[in-house]
Amino acid sequence: MDKEKVVQFIDEHRQEMLDLWERLVNMESGPDFKEGVDAIIAIVKEILEDEGFTCRVTPYEKAGNTLVAEYGGDPTRKKIGFIGHVDTVFPLGFLKEHPFKIADGKAYGPGVLDMKGGVVSLLYVVKALRSIGYSQHPMKVVIVGDEETAHVHSTCRELLLEEFQDCFVAFNAETSNLENQLSIGRQGGSAYELEVWGVASHTGIAWKKGRNAIIELAHKMLEIDRCSRFDEGYTYNVTVVEGGTAMNTCPDYAKATIGTRCETMEQQRTMHAQLEKIAAHTHIEGTKTKLTHLGGFDPMEVLPETERLFETIRKTALELNLPEPTPIFSKGASDSAYAVLAGVPTVCSLGPQGEGNHTPEEYAIVESLFERSKLIVASVLNIEA
Repeated sequence: MDKEKVVQFIDEHRQEMLDLWERLVNMESGPDFKEGVDAIIAIVKEILEDEGFTCRVTPYEKAGNTLVAEYGGDPTRKKIGFIGHVDTVFPLGFLKEHPFKIADGKAYGPGVLDMKGGVVSLLYVVKALRSIGYSQHPMKVVIVGDEETAHVHSTCRELLLEEFQDCFVAFNAETSNLENQLSIGRQGGSAYELEVWGVASHTGIAWKKGRNAIIELAHKMLEIDRCSRFDEGYTYNVTVVEGGTAMNTCPDYAKATIGTRCETMEQQRTMHAQLEKIAAHTHIEGTKTKLTHLGGFDPMEVLPETERLFETIRKTALELNLPEPTPIFSKGASDSAYAVLAGVPTVCSLGPQGEGNHTPEEYAIVESLFERSKLIVASVLNIEA
């Protein structure tokens, strides 16, 4: 009976959900506009406070703020976690030419899929639960403002690891694909900067005095590239290279940006150690090298408990006559990794379905906003714990 009521609640609030979706998408919240991100966090906070949640906002100087909202005061009961983010990748001013719109059953706009639709979904999931007086488990909603920049300018990673300690399951309404796949695991990724200093000289009259930073960097880049093991799930990617000042000057500085991808924490540690080893080895005497870890996402490993949580969600979809989802190990990273690192089984990609993430063509299937909201809220009621 309660499941019928929460499903009905979503149906009865379709227009409200669309209105909120439009409102959030039509607010700038890119990486260069903290004020806009924080304004959306404030809106979400007000909505959750109206539902009786106790809210805490953690401010950051150079990143969007993080909101933690809790409902239910029984300290002996583990919480159900809900995860989302309100920041986008789009620069300030992009919205002017790409406002929210709906056409042919698809919603368009910056962040409409990744992941403002998912945030709307989570808000109405908890509203639906509150409408039936749900009290089996306390609830915790964590909405961050700097997911797209991998928390490189905040301590949000540490906050997430701490906040999920009192949860026993978590749902992340991140963007979903058209194939109806839910992420039970995700790759992690890190960004590094490899800098080399050499000795400048005239390439004609003082050729022997030069120590070519570009050549030293080239040796190291080739070593790094040879370390990739795609079939084993981890890769090194040299993506941006800088160096040199003039055709007739031996370059005394060169720099490369390196991105890594991996599937396990063990791989992540091994890859970091390998990069340090490569950076420490000198090919051209008189050059110096520095490796800097810029930040990134830890991998979301697959837990047996996550597979069981997925199975609950799958059966719930069939119960609601919704398309049956399938599990996937995603190549993209998300904050679900930190719930899993805290030992919490987490299913990700539960937000609206669509495609074109991070592009001007990003869109979400409108009906999937309501379908996924029903799936999450009914799955909560089906959890046995």
